[in-house]
Amino acid sequence: MLQELVRSNRDGVWPRLLANAFAPVFYLNAFDFVVSNPPWVNWESLSQDYRDQTKPLWSEYGLFTLAGHAARLGGGKKDISMLMTYVAAERYLKPEGTLAFLITQTVFQTAGAGEGFRGFRTHKRHLGVRAVEDLASFNPFDDAANWTAIVVL
Repeated sequence: MLQELVRSNRDGVWPRLLANAFAPVFYLNAFDFVVSNPPWVNWESLSQDYRDQTKPLWSEYGLFTLAGHAARLGGGKKDISMLMTYVAAERYLKPEGTLAFLITQTVFQTAGAGEGFRGFRTHKRHLGVRAVEDLASFNPFDDAANWTAIVVL
């Protein structure tokens, strides 16, 4: 996928970060366990260019569920961690493997924006939810106002 982005001149900041972080993974098979803290960046904070470039992926993974005006605006409080979770599960996780991500809790709480994510189904597999742990009272990040959760799929 990253090679396709490079060839089509669509290799923005996140694909480069992924390529560097996961470079060894591209040469390995799927894993029994995938554990990560994906980036938390809401749709509104992404550059228009990046939104345009990644919108097909959001649609491919069923993360755009709204219609009309809301869909044109990107569907509310979507977060790139939603997309990263689905991509990682589909590309790096064995069929019976476990994925655990530190993720923003808003993906479980926002009415329209998180609906596609909460289906826990990519276009290739169903993700069973093993646990969702609320870390909001724990506040793992001193300087952040985000509500944190651990999702285990």
